[in-house]
Amino acid sequence: MTAVLDRRAGLRVAAGIVVLLAVVGVGVGALWWWVAPVAQVRIEADGGYLTQSQPQEYITADAWFALLTAGVGLVAGLVTWWRVRVERYGAVVGLAVGGGFGAVVAWQTGEWLGRVDLDALAQAPVGTVADVALGLGLRGLLLVEPLAALLAWLAVDLLVDRTA
Repeated sequence: MTAVLDRRAGLRVAAGIVVLLAVVGVGVGALWWWVAPVAQVRIEADGGYLTQSQPQEYITADAWFALLTAGVGLVAGLVTWWRVRVERYGAVVGLAVGGGFGAVVAWQTGEWLGRVDLDALAQAPVGTVADVALGLGLRGLLLVEPLAALLAWLAVDLLVDRTA
C-alpha cells in the first residue's frame, strides 16, 4: 500500500512540474518572438527575395531559443532540487518530461506569434519589405531545456549535502 502511495505522490510531483514548465513555455515563446531577429524579404514583380544574401537572423533566432530554454532549464533544475525533498524520482522525471514539453510549447508559441500572412504578402505592392516568419531551424535545440534542468539538478545534488 505504501508503494502505491509513493508512486502516486511521485506522479503528482512530476505532473506538477510538467504543467508548470508548460505554462512557463508560453512566456518563453513570447519572449523568444520578441527578442529574436527575423530575416526580411523585398517583394518584387516575380516574387519575394531576401534583402541580404546570407541573413544571419536564422542562426541568431536559434541561438536566442537555446539561451532562453537553457536558462529556464537551469532555474527549474535548481528550484526543483531545493523544493522537492521526498519525491526525488518524480521530480527528475518531471524535469525531463516537463523540460521537453515546455520547450515544445515555447517553440510553437514563438512560431505562432511570429507567423506571416502569406496571402496578404502576395497582394503587397512591389518594393514592400516584410519580415519572414519566425522559425526554429535546429529541432535538436528542443533538448536544451530538459538537459539543462537535469544537469542543474545533478550538479547541485553532487555538490550539496542534503542531510546537513
